[in-house]
Amino acid sequence: MPNPEQVLSEITALFTESARLKSLTMDFAWFGPADPRYLGDPHRLRQMLSNLVGNAIKFTRQGRIRIEVREVERDEQAALLEFAVLDTGIGISEDSRARLFQPFSQADSSTTWVFGGTGLGLLSAPTENWSQSADIKLVCQRRWRLAISS
Repeated sequence: MPNPEQVLSEITALFTESARLKSLTMDFAWFGPADPRYLGDPHRLRQMLSNLVGNAIKFTRQGRIRIEVREVERDEQAALLEFAVLDTGIGISEDSRARLFQPFSQADSSTTWVFGGTGLGLLSAPTENWSQSADIKLVCQRRWRLAISS
């Protein structure tokens, strides 16, 4: 897997124009070693981050989108990276969170008409067939956490 900061830069570059068209600011931060090396599938990582960032842009009317990555654990054999997507969007109510990762379900059907989509792309960010362990969850109303150990 390339340097996480490089992945963040690529994802940010990919979505900057979409964010700009909605007058949103977008940035990223890497909190880790200067020249890290990790094993992993960069394509799957980009796919998951793209789904999260795309939804953040879709459901944010004003403000900003921020992607953060930190190395939270390391030993001789593995490291745990935490990727977070934060936004100033509408968020997801607590009662809707339980349905979020269920197939063919969405948090709130009214958002389809208002925001032009359902946010179902989260289901296309599977951790199956992932060459390392991955865990994706909504930490709070407006913060996603994707933890990957390599």
